[in-house]
Amino acid sequence: MSCGPQYVEDPNARVVVTSQYENGPTEIISTSKCRPMVDCTGKTIGQCAIALYEASSSYIHAGEELIPKQLYMSAKIEFMQALCRLEEAKIRLQEARLKDYQNYRIVEDYGLENKIDEHIDFCERRIRLLRWK
Repeated sequence: MSCGPQYVEDPNARVVVTSQYENGPTEIISTSKCRPMVDCTGKTIGQCAIALYEASSSYIHAGEELIPKQLYMSAKIEFMQALCRLEEAKIRLQEARLKDYQNYRIVEDYGLENKIDEHIDFCERRIRLLRWK
């Protein structure tokens, strides 16, 4: 019989590691794992970048709803999840530009690069703000 924690691994569960120094705020230790992302099966690279951007919007919205409830750590996690998808969208955006003209037009017509950069800036500002709440 084991005395340690027992659990069933869930691929959809989020595991969060935190750290706190004396009299300091609780910090979330970012891991490179923020799966599942978005299922891009059957989509072009440009369409996948757009899907990742749109998925990030739902996390941003969820984070905004948690702030008035004073669930600051949960809100910060939502913004970090949004950032993860935005960073992946930015990678796909660069790939789409180089892939072919159709993908290039998809991301340019959607104005994706500016939208991604604006959301990244917004999430980073929110995370900094929530650090001290």
